[in-house]
Amino acid sequence: MDVGATNPTTTASIVGTRTVPEKSADISADFDTFLSLLTAQLRSQDPLNPVNSTDFIAQLASFSTVEQQTRTNELLSDFFSGFDDTGALSDYVSWIGQEVAAPVSATFDGSTPLDFQVPSFDAQSSATVTIVNDFGSTVADAAVSNTDGTYSWDGRISSGGTAPPGEYSAHITIATPGKDPVTQSVPAYVPVREVRSEAGNPVLVLETGATIPPDSVTAVRSAEM
Repeated sequence: MDVGATNPTTTASIVGTRTVPEKSADISADFDTFLSLLTAQLRSQDPLNPVNSTDFIAQLASFSTVEQQTRTNELLSDFFSGFDDTGALSDYVSWIGQEVAAPVSATFDGSTPLDFQVPSFDAQSSATVTIVNDFGSTVADAAVSNTDGTYSWDGRISSGGTAPPGEYSAHITIATPGKDPVTQSVPAYVPVREVRSEAGNPVLVLETGATIPPDSVTAVRSAEM
């Protein structure tokens, strides 16, 4: 997510769980103690050489600053605790800006290659990755080895030229001697833009706009790869 694009419902529920009264009481007690010390200081000062009033104002300002910082830290602590209370969002915040491999389509911009996670297979087998557009039509095929791990499609299509910008997905067909070919979809690497909570469960919002549960992710990597 944009980190700033927090779901309003989630935020409201987080705020609702804060134990503010106890913490406010603690701060109030500290402030009362400070006032008592300040009063004692006023009573015990030398009447012939009183403390400058500016010094008292500075002391009050210092205490106010510390009070505000303490309160801010408490609210932040409650906020992140709320993340855990509403689906453990904090577990996935580090995924924002990273690329995850998931069973979704990826957006081809006309030049930047798309990466797909290819499963390993028996050394006696052969495999072909097929790229399809959002209409379900095949646009490219390529043979891959069982050590590739990742197949990078540069946008070139079987009929020649480059595919137009759009949404593309892939599947792999593995042929093993003596067995029927097996076809399965392969995850595409897509950047994560947001993490949110829906119905109390964490959800990843991808660059394509698709939303997926974290447990559908099969790999996480740096977006700079």
